[in-house]
Amino acid sequence: MEVFLEAIAPAGQEALKRMQEQWQADNHALGHSWALQVEKAEYEAQRAERQFQAVEPENRRHTPFALGYRGDEPPAGSFAQLDAAVYGLWQVRDDCHMAAWRASGLSGPEVEVLTRVWREEAADEAALADLLTHQRPQDMSAAVTRLRTDDLVERDALKTTAKGASARQKIEDDTDRLFFTPWPDDVGAKSAWIAEKLIGVNTALG
Repeated sequence: MEVFLEAIAPAGQEALKRMQEQWQADNHALGHSWALQVEKAEYEAQRAERQFQAVEPENRRHTPFALGYRGDEPPAGSFAQLDAAVYGLWQVRDDCHMAAWRASGLSGPEVEVLTRVWREEAADEAALADLLTHQRPQDMSAAVTRLRTDDLVERDALKTTAKGASARQKIEDDTDRLFFTPWPDDVGAKSAWIAEKLIGVNTALG
């Protein structure tokens, strides 16, 4: 047996050497590939940041909340990272929505009333008041009066006019424009996939 082991020892050592060399080559290639992926990710992040800072809205009251909420960078692939990303998108969209409705020339209470009427959530002003308990009755009535004066709501019914529906839809369209404009093309191309996965997460959380 000892003679046999001595005979195969050189071959075994050579095989081991080749395995080590292959492992080192594979490890080097893997490290190089990972470095390229990190570099690409950093580039994409910087590009997205430049695009984001270059577009409207200029006045961002909610976006800093998202940045503060993140705290330390959450672990990649963790639920904390998903939570921070979704919360960030939510806050940024709030800023975009605020910029859009302010550009419409309407006040916050007026936009809220117009939105409820546009969605046909209340049949009359009494039902509307039940929905808007955080608004003072006089403010709600003033908003309805303004919207009717501007021909955005019908005078004899709590329904939007064609002009009112168009005005409210424009706020949504402008919100989308402000929100999606800075998205890199490759991210935008995956928007349907992102929506599908987020819907799945929300469904799973019940």
